[in-house]
Amino acid sequence: KLMDAVSDHHWCIPFSVSGNPEPKLSWLLNGKAVEEGPFIRTMIHDYSDGEYHGCLHLDSPTHINNGKYTLLASNSYGEDRKAVFAHFMHEPWN
Repeated sequence: KLMDAVSDHHWCIPFSVSGNPEPKLSWLLNGKAVEEGPFIRTMIHDYSDGEYHGCLHLDSPTHINNGKYTLLASNSYGEDRKAVFAHFMHEPWN
């Protein structure tokens, strides 16, 4: 399950993922790998009923962070992906 981005102090793209063993999560932005670091990071907030609930947190995203975010989840039994569009800020020249 993947939902639209919401502003929650920082921006958050919420998700829920289930899998056993625990799936490895990664993100694409417009088809290119997202480099996680201090300003963009995956955080798991809760685990319940076999699901991991979390957010891709974005700290002060700008127009360069706009686009199609794809969550990739994989483990030894398979993989899945879901995508959502996020728009944080208009380009400064428009």
